[in-house]
Amino acid sequence: MDTHRAAASGRGNTHGPVGQAGETMTDSLVGDWKVRRTMIDFLTGATYRFAGDAVVTADAFSEHGLMRIGSQEMPASRRYRLEPGEGSMCILHADGRGFIALGPKAAQTVHHLCGADLYVGRFFFRGPDEWAEAWRVKGPRKNYTSLGRFYRLRDTSSRLRLGHEVEVRALENALIAGEDSGAPIAFDSTAFLSKMRTKHAR
Repeated sequence: MDTHRAAASGRGNTHGPVGQAGETMTDSLVGDWKVRRTMIDFLTGATYRFAGDAVVTADAFSEHGLMRIGSQEMPASRRYRLEPGEGSMCILHADGRGFIALGPKAAQTVHHLCGADLYVGRFFFRGPDEWAEAWRVKGPRKNYTSLGRFYRLRDTSSRLRLGHEVEVRALENALIAGEDSGAPIAFDSTAFLSKMRTKHAR
């Protein structure tokens, strides 16, 4: 049975890093996004790289692009249903099964249990035009990590800017250790993935 919960939903607060006063969290994310994602599969040693676009509407998230595995490319997509709440947003699978819930906080952690596979996700929002999601998935048949970055298309020059070196290192270490540090949301994705590969490589 699938379960879902958010470690910090922020219910009742509609004014935060991902929403202005009077906006729901879903409202603040509506629009077109450029997506870049890297996934490392620790079972096979393979690295996957995704590049594509995402569209967020009032009730749905859809993502389409190309997944590269070595020299090969293949189409890839995912879709979720969105249910906005008071200061939060529930994310459901396309068939209506529960997945996770997000609140308006800049940094938050979610957990999702799918059978024997545990998904631990960390979401980092830097204002309305850029955000990132990091996942650590582990179970009898799955063992991987992924890091995705989203840039709003109206600002094509937008980047996840680096913060102070100490803050970046603190967040990377927390992610690798599986902890929720509450640290700032800027980080070096290349260094993060490199450390994850070193820690979990067989």
